[in-house]
Amino acid sequence: MNNTQRKSSTRLPIFVAAVLAISFLLWHLVVIDLSHLLEWFDLERIQSVVDRSGPLGALTFIAIASLAELLTIPFLPLAAVGGIVFGKAFGFLYSVLAVSIGASLSFLISRHFLQGIAQREIFERFPRLHKLDTRLEEQGLELVASLRIIMPPPQLSWALATTRVRFRDYFIGSAIGYAPWVAAAVLFGNLIFEAESWKDLFTQQTVLIGSLLFVGFGGLVYLVHQFVQRLHHDER
Repeated sequence: MNNTQRKSSTRLPIFVAAVLAISFLLWHLVVIDLSHLLEWFDLERIQSVVDRSGPLGALTFIAIASLAELLTIPFLPLAAVGGIVFGKAFGFLYSVLAVSIGASLSFLISRHFLQGIAQREIFERFPRLHKLDTRLEEQGLELVASLRIIMPPPQLSWALATTRVRFRDYFIGSAIGYAPWVAAAVLFGNLIFEAESWKDLFTQQTVLIGSLLFVGFGGLVYLVHQFVQRLHHDER
């Protein structure tokens, strides 16, 4: 191992540790201290705001939900609220659009501050990570969609922002990957809202919907696994 490789192998753990430390600090200062905002995102309050907005109710909900995603506030409960307020179909569409916009804002902000140093200190120094970065640039839509299906948390936006993935591929891939999670939240949110007792949650309809979602999600995970395996095989 020459001096350049030795320096690179030494700098990587330091850089990763610094990124983790900064991320933890931001999480503590921004997310934990703003966790009381969750109290604002409840059904009655959002319903009231949407009603007061009149024809702009859908845009108001999208703006609120996008802000929640940007602040890493759990989005799926909001998707469930969207399904109750707007109905299953429009609630699903508005929620997917909102979470994609919020994730994209997080992506653009992170890319502005993190991409340069990550490319310089990580991707350009380590061949395997450079190959991954190239894959994301060439097959970004498929990879982002696959990652979003198995890793919906918003922190994924920060990591992908450091790569060379195209913004268009990131936005569309995120929307595709979020869609199954939003669909599940909207469907079950409506079922819980309409149920008069716990017994109403265990009907043939809910069992059928749950089974279809479980099978569908399992199929998506399998397809993602096959796609990743094919990528790994192509690298050999």
